Amino acid sequence: MNSSTTYIIPPDFAAKILEKTAQDIIQFIPSLAWPLLKTFLSPVIPTIIIAIVLLVVFIVFIAMTLGRPFGSNGLSPATNRWIGSVSYFIVHGAIIWICWNIWGLGMIDEGIFWMLQVIAFMSVRIILLWTGIWVY
Repeated sequence: MNSSTTYIIPPDFAAKILEKTAQDIIQFIPSLAWPLLKTFLSPVIPTIIIAIVLLVVFIVFIAMTLGRPFGSNGLSPATNRWIGSVSYFIVHGAIIWICWNIWGLGMIDEGIFWMLQVIAFMSVRIILLWTGIWVY
């Protein structure tokens, strides 16, 4: 006697459901994220573009002056000051912008505001030492 088992729900039904759900999630996340990014980033897109252009100019300037034997890192003292100043300006501006968006105008009244300069200064030092631009 030959008996066969018939399933009401096929054995691979769960796998197909999971596969379809994963595909839907993978398609849903970008479709949700892009309009949100456009909405929130549209006011700052010109700033981001300017920052990218300045970063490229900064990298080209460093590449052009890196071979000159002035200091222990190969850069002149003026170039080292410029790199430190621009890096501090970018890091401090980013920290202030982030805190401004979190706390608003009230951040100026808080004591943490004045510590942001120390945080920015130490961050720039760590970044420049880590990248090898400063060797001091």
